[in-house]
Amino acid sequence: MDKEILKRLESSLEFIKDGLTFKVGDFVLGKTKDGKIFVNSYLQDINIDKIEKSFAKEKLEEMTNEFNGLVTKSPRFQEFLSDFDLNYYLLYDTGLAGINICAVINGEFQFFL
Repeated sequence: MDKEILKRLESSLEFIKDGLTFKVGDFVLGKTKDGKIFVNSYLQDINIDKIEKSFAKEKLEEMTNEFNGLVTKSPRFQEFLSDFDLNYYLLYDTGLAGINICAVINGEFQFFL
């Protein structure tokens, strides 16, 4: 694991606590107004009109597994997360904004396209 990514993960704690977002590797982390932690990951260079539910679900699972693997390397971050619900979002990066493709919210898979 890249030590710089681990440092950024642990640095993100203070930003998240303050309600700000923070980029850690391929992820953007933050806290919603209702107190849940979100993990965003973005796809680029794809045709959003042709994304199928099965493809989106597979990509989201890959992202979730990658993030959870990162978290296991930081006991401090694991402890922080234990107090929150965690939601995962896969978005399409338009260059100006993100378009929700799918998510796991409260443990439930949701497809938005």
